[in-house]
Amino acid sequence: MHELVQEVARAVVNQAPLRARYEAIVRLLLAAMARDDIRPSPDALTPHVAAAVHAAAQADANPLITSYLIKWLGNRHYEYGDLVTATSYLQQAADMASEQHLPPEVLSAILPDLLRVRRAAGDIEAALAAADQWADAARSAGSSLDEYHAKFARVATLTYASRFRQAAAQWAALAGEPKPAGLAVSDQIMELSALAEIQRGLGDAEGALNLVDQASRLARGQTTGLARADHLAALGTQASALERDLGHEQIALDLQRDAVSAARELGLWMPLARQLQGLASRLLDYGDAGEAAKALGEARDIAEAEGQESQLRGDILQTAGRIALAREGPTTASSQLSEAIPLLEAKGDSYRIDLATAWFNLATAQMSLREQATAASSYLEARDIEADIYGEDHPALISTEYHLAFALHASGDSAAADEAVSRCLRIIRRGGQQARVWRHRALKLAIIIDLAGRSPPA
Repeated sequence: MHELVQEVARAVVNQAPLRARYEAIVRLLLAAMARDDIRPSPDALTPHVAAAVHAAAQADANPLITSYLIKWLGNRHYEYGDLVTATSYLQQAADMASEQHLPPEVLSAILPDLLRVRRAAGDIEAALAAADQWADAARSAGSSLDEYHAKFARVATLTYASRFRQAAAQWAALAGEPKPAGLAVSDQIMELSALAEIQRGLGDAEGALNLVDQASRLARGQTTGLARADHLAALGTQASALERDLGHEQIALDLQRDAVSAARELGLWMPLARQLQGLASRLLDYGDAGEAAKALGEARDIAEAEGQESQLRGDILQTAGRIALAREGPTTASSQLSEAIPLLEAKGDSYRIDLATAWFNLATAQMSLREQATAASSYLEARDIEADIYGEDHPALISTEYHLAFALHASGDSAAADEAVSRCLRIIRRGGQQARVWRHRALKLAIIIDLAGRSPPA
């Protein structure tokens, strides 16, 4: 069947008999894509769908069917990790739906996928534009439910990009609108998860954890199968990070291991690789470099087997650099982290937190190599990214300001060191778990810096 699809689709010319053959073959192809009892591997279908799309203009094909085929190709290339090709196909499908004046429901079905791909590629502005276009299409189609989903997707995209203050403002506006009929339990779970991430970004870790707990209870009690596993994997990682922020080491580790187990149950390789990389990172938070290396090795093996190592390369290099640091290999760590930084930068706004972490870890390696001035510059890069994401007084900045002050002091810049430690103490005075952890160390460093500033020159 597949050879026939490809041969006929590529051979079509503007002749009625061949147009009829093309339409018959496309109907067969659509049946193969839709029916479980005859569906072959999507990988086997991909070249034939591409051939049919290529021949569609010659065959004067139905644009409704062609847009569906193009959308399918876009989603297949997204699964392959080819975000450039996926974006191209999905934008082509959206353009066709608009230009051919297809029913607004068609465009409303394409735009969520285009938004997802643009967001994954780090093109946040284009993703937000897709969300707005989706809301307009849903409104034209008379679907208040789809319009709500589109508006929530805008909030989720801002949250994904760590634009927490913007996300909070838009969530407040959306929460003030009437909820449409038909919202599913999964919608409630994703809302709670997004709101939790916003709360965390605004500095309320305890409030965020309460929201994640609510979402987890819904996932366990009211979802089943793969949907349940998908939710629990994502929520487990989110809860693990919050428990770490609150100083609960064992709980944080257990939750991340649970997230890995849920990802294994889900049966999708790349989500599992990401959860394993997250487990490696969490293990490193608590000094277990050996187990972290095992988890990272499995993540790397999966990504390579799936042909998507490039998608995780920046994350893998950063975690490998942390492992090297933990094993007292600062030269290796510095090299790996220096390589990771431009890869993370290229991923756009959604990776800014990871980018700040990479700069912080690079600075730590540079301090071990006695490159104090260079380390101070790297800590400052991390600090400026965090301040832009969270604001100047967020507890996430305490550790970075402390280490920046220490590096500046070690490099002989007492005035800048005093400014950094003063900013650190100002945040500490606001209270919270991180403040309790860092208070005594920061006060001690402030005294050392102050005494150094008062000492007469030799």
